[in-house]
Amino acid sequence: MISDRKPGTGIQVFYDGSCPLCKTEIAFYQRFETTAQIDWVNIGDETNVTFPAGLDQNQAMARFHIQDTSGQVYSGARAFLRLWAQMPVFRYLAVMGSWAPLERLLEFIYCRFLRFRPYLSGLLKARAKH
Repeated sequence: MISDRKPGTGIQVFYDGSCPLCKTEIAFYQRFETTAQIDWVNIGDETNVTFPAGLDQNQAMARFHIQDTSGQVYSGARAFLRLWAQMPVFRYLAVMGSWAPLERLLEFIYCRFLRFRPYLSGLLKARAKH
């Protein structure tokens, strides 16, 4: 249960483990996990999850969210930038993406991607059945 987490011990990454696309993406990131503490919180399969104030399960299922060590919650492109900043192999992406015009572009692209996520997830589910 994540409610026992002490501030400052690491970031929390909330992801939909029932979504094959999301699960694949998180597995990709987990291969690069570093000494930084990252709590991977599967909100799709777990029922005993305590969400940060201002975030509920429906919101967390709809967009990518993280909570940083100070308790601040980020979603969408900003959440990805915060995750990448924790991982040396992706840190350069976080630095580049934090440039305001590029961050806005990343958020725009992410919002467009969300429209296709259910379709892509369905394709992965169908592929897994075969």
